[in-house]
Amino acid sequence: MIGVMSSWWFSALTTVLTFNRRAEFCVFARTSTSESERVADFLCEHGMSVPTDLIKWSYSPRMVGALAAQQVADRLFNSGLALPKRIFTGVGSCLFAPRAYGRLDFDQVAGRTFWTDQQRYAFCEQHEDKILMRAEYMQDGCGLDYLDMTGRMLMLNAVSEFIGCMYNMMGSNLMEPAVGKPVMRSYNMSEEDLAFELQLFRLFRKEIEGSDDGWVDVLPVPGNANLIFLKGANGAFDWVVRDQRDKEFSSNPLYPFFNKDEVPKAMDRSKLDGHLYFATGTWAEKLEHDAESRHYAEGGTAANWPGEWKDWCSEGKRR
Repeated sequence: MIGVMSSWWFSALTTVLTFNRRAEFCVFARTSTSESERVADFLCEHGMSVPTDLIKWSYSPRMVGALAAQQVADRLFNSGLALPKRIFTGVGSCLFAPRAYGRLDFDQVAGRTFWTDQQRYAFCEQHEDKILMRAEYMQDGCGLDYLDMTGRMLMLNAVSEFIGCMYNMMGSNLMEPAVGKPVMRSYNMSEEDLAFELQLFRLFRKEIEGSDDGWVDVLPVPGNANLIFLKGANGAFDWVVRDQRDKEFSSNPLYPFFNKDEVPKAMDRSKLDGHLYFATGTWAEKLEHDAESRHYAEGGTAANWPGEWKDWCSEGKRR
């Protein structure tokens, strides 16, 4: 009876997550009953009972969106890097939940004017753990009426666009343990800017390492090379599968405004899009990053940047 119930329960959860999100590469439809039961037992053993989106952070840093399931899956399955014990996806963290707090608030708190981010950082260093102000304007849906902000939190909110460059699945920026150098999605920067960015990164790591909020445990399933669970607090869990995709492939991204036969051939990217979409073992985020890095290393500028899609395709061809 337990085995039957476990199999049914697992199938129900599969259906919920599969059809609500990320359906196209779900491998569970082809798993045997014994495998389903084994995975269901794994869920019970680790106290995972509430299927939850633990990847999409509603309050991610400025200039970037939330992480995508494919980003996480590519990093865990296709990067060739060791699996981390934990990942900071941000889900459950209120670090960037305050709304419209930033650089000008430093002037109000300190009673003087700061002209550069480096000056603000120096002030922050003196008041890292001291509560400097109460944020009363919060993002919708965060569940908080206010948030008391330390100097470190205020600094990270003020320079949130810098933190956005660090919020990626390359390197160990969001991993525990953190191994190797951080990898930033920032380009064509001066040595001074790079040094300051590294200071901000250390500040960011100190903040997220000071709490369990936003972290998920990474739990590979023994004997299953295609499935990894992410475990959150209070029984919450999510999962990623090998070569996962975030949306269904479309050979006509302009639909329903235009039918495919109405799209000029010069704009038809379906063959290359299809190749990239159905390729296995790739690390899309790394391809994008290497493409943009190569563009600037070869003398390119923001003015002649051909666009993420075109340069990414060129990088993919080089591989």
